Amino acid sequence: MGKDRTHKGMWQTRMDQYTAQSSGAGLQKDPSSALEKGAEPTGAQILATIESSRHAMQTQIAAISVDANLLRADLRVVAERSVATEKQVTCLQSEMDTVKASMAIPEAKTHKLEARVEDAEGASTYLGAQALNRGIVLWGLHVGGGGGRPGDVVGPAIPLWRLRPDLLGDPENKKDFQDVLVGYFHTNWSTAGTRGLEREALKVVIRGESLKKTYGIWERLHRELTRQEEVLAAIQRQVDSGDALEADCLEVRGRIVDLWDRLENYVHRNYRQRLFREGDRSGHMLAWLLRQERSIPIIQMLRDSSGERIVGQLRVNAHLCEHLRVIYTSPWTVGETQIQEYLDDLRLPRLTAAQLFFIRSPIEFALLEL
Repeated sequence: MGKDRTHKGMWQTRMDQYTAQSSGAGLQKDPSSALEKGAEPTGAQILATIESSRHAMQTQIAAISVDANLLRADLRVVAERSVATEKQVTCLQSEMDTVKASMAIPEAKTHKLEARVEDAEGASTYLGAQALNRGIVLWGLHVGGGGGRPGDVVGPAIPLWRLRPDLLGDPENKKDFQDVLVGYFHTNWSTAGTRGLEREALKVVIRGESLKKTYGIWERLHRELTRQEEVLAAIQRQVDSGDALEADCLEVRGRIVDLWDRLENYVHRNYRQRLFREGDRSGHMLAWLLRQERSIPIIQMLRDSSGERIVGQLRVNAHLCEHLRVIYTSPWTVGETQIQEYLDDLRLPRLTAAQLFFIRSPIEFALLEL
């Protein structure tokens, strides 16, 4: 009898736990499965309880399956949107790279302007010592005591044809010497219709006031260029107003392109004239230390290929005559292609007509500055 009561109590405890678990999981108990405390369950009641629990579990599994299907659909939508977003990002990145590669930003041009002008001023060292092997390689030539930076007052210069005293009395030879120089620069630097101006450049005596005047032209061009770039930046910062803003930007860009062309032409023309009249400089500091009286219109000093100075009119004239004789009888050592490539590196970048239409909104312009 004691064993039967113990077995009955254990069974009742297990049924209570199972019923509590079913109730906690949100399962509805069958009324037929309710057992009075202390009553022994029958087989039918146990089967009914198990069937009710199984039915509730199947309902939960079906609900979970529906939720899983909805979640899979959401994941597919998210994946498709992610792929589309990645494609858009790739397209935007490609467009940004194209913009950066195809258009020079005006601000970047302004920062590089002084460096390019310095390159143009210093190009006489390269061209004077390596490229111009037919008559104007004049190592460290200083005319009238030399000079400093553009705008400094320098002494008067002499025409280059006077560097050959033995040809001075022969007008035909003098003309041939001019044609050698003018023809070379006409091939590499000049535009059509400027041959006469270059011929006159060989005969003009340069003075300090002339340098100041030409340098003043460059300063005015640079100030105007800076002003136009500021106008363009202000327009780009405005709210996009459609065609009116694009027309304003196009007009300002056209002015900037024109100023760049004028500035580039002036830099090359001024450098060409300075090389005609002054030759290769050995350095601003050395030129200042070796400055002579400005009233003496003759060459005061030369520097030969080994770096030694040649001082005195007789020694200078003898050295120039021998040097020019060797040049006229020696072959070319630098090709036209190499010289042209060097000159192309000195040219300022330009905006083409297609590039003018490339920037359309302040947002795209801001992306270029990143």
